[in-house]
Amino acid sequence: MRGLFSASLNNKTNNIPNKQTMLQDIIEKIKAGSQRDHNILLLMIIATGFALRFYSLYAGEGYREFAVGDELHAYGVALGLLTGAETSWHIGQPTFSGGHAPGPLWTLFWLATYKLGGNSIDGAMFIMLLLNTFVIYLVYKLATLFVGRDYALLTALLYATGPWPVYYSTGVWNPVPMAFFGAILFLSLWDITQRDNSRAIFIVCLIAAIIPQFHMISVFYYPAILLILYLSPAKLNKKWFMAGIIAGISVYLPYFIGEMNNDWENTRAIFGESMPMSFGVAKIISTPIGVLSNQIGRWTDYGFSGYREFGDGYFGSYIILLAINVFSLLISLIIIGSFLRRLFRSLQGNWLSPKSAFVNHPDMMFLGILLILPSLLFLLTGHNYGSRYSIIAFPLLFILPAAYLKYLRTKKYTAFFRSAISLMVVINIYLIISFNHHQGDLIENGSVFVPSFRKMEAARQEIRKHTDPQLLIKLDPSEYIDDQPEYMLLGGSFLSTYMSITESFVNHTEQPARSVTYFIEPATDPKTANETIIYQSNGLAVVDREKI
Repeated sequence: MRGLFSASLNNKTNNIPNKQTMLQDIIEKIKAGSQRDHNILLLMIIATGFALRFYSLYAGEGYREFAVGDELHAYGVALGLLTGAETSWHIGQPTFSGGHAPGPLWTLFWLATYKLGGNSIDGAMFIMLLLNTFVIYLVYKLATLFVGRDYALLTALLYATGPWPVYYSTGVWNPVPMAFFGAILFLSLWDITQRDNSRAIFIVCLIAAIIPQFHMISVFYYPAILLILYLSPAKLNKKWFMAGIIAGISVYLPYFIGEMNNDWENTRAIFGESMPMSFGVAKIISTPIGVLSNQIGRWTDYGFSGYREFGDGYFGSYIILLAINVFSLLISLIIIGSFLRRLFRSLQGNWLSPKSAFVNHPDMMFLGILLILPSLLFLLTGHNYGSRYSIIAFPLLFILPAAYLKYLRTKKYTAFFRSAISLMVVINIYLIISFNHHQGDLIENGSVFVPSFRKMEAARQEIRKHTDPQLLIKLDPSEYIDDQPEYMLLGGSFLSTYMSITESFVNHTEQPARSVTYFIEPATDPKTANETIIYQSNGLAVVDREKI
């Protein structure tokens, strides 16, 4: 028995170098391949990224529990713009401090995806998905500048199959387009540092002006952009710089005009409310590590039960999923730590002459400034930090694993990390597919009504089918949400909001004179003789109560 066990162990041990050798051979063939083969691989990577993102929308319905409220608000603001709502033409949906992000560009962008998507939110999500699939190519182009053509393919693969980029590729939530804007901004900014009189300064100014209307986290990148322009040895194109500033100011003219007509109400709200300090600001340190990993605990539930259910169902045991997540986090931690160490070495001897450091190590200084300085500035605010705030930096973050592999000098470590990262790519693909299948199953068959847009639209159509077309429908969710846990509260509250928006802007061109109020209640509640169920699904019932 011992001999058999030893032979088996030796065979397994002998297979490890063989697998590593096979992987090395594949990598070398890719590096030695023709441009045509390289382009085919890139197209295959982009196609894989599109397939995973499409499956996220198809199976998982693009549902993000913590985003639905903002998505519904954006839906209402966008449709309100079409009907001439007073403030929607100059103030957008994203909240900031006590007010809203200045300007209508997010609303216009939302509306454009909605129209291109056939006047449906599912269609708008598909347009957003296409945009974020294109980001894979932009990330590849960005990576070629820092790690070269071959390692750029690896960067594109990691971005295409990364759980976090896929997760934030669907939805009609204002952080979702930020990776696209970030990639354009960083490509243009790098060009300015490498070429004298680059006209890309116009794009940098314009994008920098646009993105606060999508998410105000972008203002923390302004000092980083200015510092890079100051350190860059390339001559700045002053003509196009001024044109960019003028273009940037022009996108705020609607806001300035609207605010002047409204006593600067929104501006005063932004600067008039003091946000509380939060220990959540510490997440700014851990978020880059989490983003590069496949740790998805927050997506499954507010507590541990959802994570455990998912792990037991799709990995045999949540312990296996936990081990995979921990291993992935350790890999990410090593990669981030290596980047910080290389950045520190680049600055050695140049702390008092950062311009010299930029000339000698432009890639490290560029990445370091853009990845660290905005985070440090936000850290000083003491406000809660969400993972979505880092979406703008995704294109830069996903260059770090390829850069780590490229500059590894020990063959043993190189082989190990190549194997580990390759294994994580395979696991990540399975993780994305299984998570979205699991989410779709919960939406379809779970005991609680999950307010995905597809689910709410199906409910709306069923309720509308049982109602006089001339009536305005109102839903009262109080009996469903009172004294209930948050996961139940969301279904009733958001279904009521969705119905209010569609009744106000979609189902009626003019406000009907008559209305009917239906009541949302748990399906398990006993029904009285005067109650008629007109819609029921996943433990939620919408009932019509006849007047007695």
